Amino acid sequence: MLPKPDLLIYLNLGIDRIEANISARGRSYEQRIERSYLTAVHQGYSNYLRHMQGLPILILDINQLDFVHREADFRKILTTIDQEYENGIHY
Repeated sequence: MLPKPDLLIYLNLGIDRIEANISARGRSYEQRIERSYLTAVHQGYSNYLRHMQGLPILILDINQLDFVHREADFRKILTTIDQEYENGIHY
């Protein structure tokens, strides 16, 4: 059995941004992914995380961040991750 992680990090991104990222990547097999599927996956992760217990969970809203192209956004995420968190969900 694998040990529990010190911190579970979920990068939360809205469906509009996910669709924009898919479009920008231009991968043909991704272009057919339906919005309803993305919504179901998003909801599934949200439900799963709400029911997890016994470890700290950090949910980061990255809708306004671009950590790939903006160093400041990347540093902001690193600073947020590099903190101590108690068990439970943190935003």
